[in-house]
Amino acid sequence: MDVEEMFASQAAESPTDAATQRSATGFPSPAADFSGQTLSLDRHLVRHPSATYFCRVSGHAMRGAGIHDGDLLVVDSSLTPRHEQVVVALLFGELVVRRLHKNETSAWLVAETTESGYPPVDISQLDAADIFWGVVSWVLHQP
Repeated sequence: MDVEEMFASQAAESPTDAATQRSATGFPSPAADFSGQTLSLDRHLVRHPSATYFCRVSGHAMRGAGIHDGDLLVVDSSLTPRHEQVVVALLFGELVVRRLHKNETSAWLVAETTESGYPPVDISQLDAADIFWGVVSWVLHQP
């Protein structure tokens, strides 16, 4: 695996500066090619800034989708939810994260876990404008 780009928080000492300062071998530092670059997660993760929000989740209902307790989700409310997308929805007064399954005649919100207690919810007769808060576009979690 190769390093294509290296970024640093604007507040922290950049890896490039640290590598340059500590190189005493007489050869130029390979990190010098990346000098001056910083990382903006907004630039990489947010396509529609005025319609995007972040939320931290709890529970295990979406473990099968790679979403774990404590993860941070990037949610785009400008996108129209489509079949098989992970969405944030308002169900029975509670915001939940589920996978949308839909066809011409029905729509369901489905948890992805082996645990019981998360039955699929038929949303076919409900107004989508009142249910969907957005489509999950990124999942961020610590290893």
